[in-house]
Amino acid sequence: MQLMNSMKSFNEKELLKHLSHNNKEAFDEIYNRYYPKLRSYVLKFVEIPQYSEDIVQDAFLKVWEIRESIDPEKYFSGYLFTITRNLIFKFFKLAANNTDVIDEIVISTTPQKFAVTSNERCTVLAINDVQFR
Repeated sequence: MQLMNSMKSFNEKELLKHLSHNNKEAFDEIYNRYYPKLRSYVLKFVEIPQYSEDIVQDAFLKVWEIRESIDPEKYFSGYLFTITRNLIFKFFKLAANNTDVIDEIVISTTPQKFAVTSNERCTVLAINDVQFR
């Protein structure tokens, strides 16, 4: 617990150095610092909380997996958001071939007063695409 409290005072570069040496407390502190911003960022694109949470968790998992190769001298925030952006792209690519996910996306982005059948799914997606360009 004492080490965790001391991690709060570390700057990003120091945390990344500790992280590269497999320090779980440093990872926890990075997670606590970036989670709210990353979650908000993902929710702008993936409005379904379950999927957005999965993407955020995958981004932090990726950070843990590559922790030894992260350069503390480089801009970590940009790196983390690039990882996350790529995971969002991957999600949409996979979702495009999954009708259950498409239905969830349509339902979450369609006003509640409209009922959407699976036959209307493509039309609604096309309308939403045009509206947001």
